[in-house]
Amino acid sequence: MQEGMDDLVIVESPSALSGQIAGLEDHILRAASILKAAHEPMTVEDFHLKFHIPLQSTYRVVRALTKLGWLRVCGYRTRAGGSKAAKLYVSTSSRLPVHPHPCGRCRMTLYSPEHERVHRCR
Repeated sequence: MQEGMDDLVIVESPSALSGQIAGLEDHILRAASILKAAHEPMTVEDFHLKFHIPLQSTYRVVRALTKLGWLRVCGYRTRAGGSKAAKLYVSTSSRLPVHPHPCGRCRMTLYSPEHERVHRCR
């Protein structure tokens, strides 16, 4: 082997795993796009139309981001020609928040830096 050259390591993965990783990349890109656009209140349909994400996938990503606390419902807008109101979502922070996250030892959800400071695992 020649000096100064790094070893090249080739890792082969099963095709099923490659498909799952590619799917994960799509979900991450969709979530990042939605978080970036959520500085203004928008409905799930607005995200769907703006980013051309399939509607069911948009609902899934918005639900996950809301559950994490990175999006919140900030109001309702009546749909044109419809009687049902659509929720408006907005980002909770201008940057990706650190909280909530699970404790490394007991997996209890820590919701703020103050909560993390007083939390004690047994």
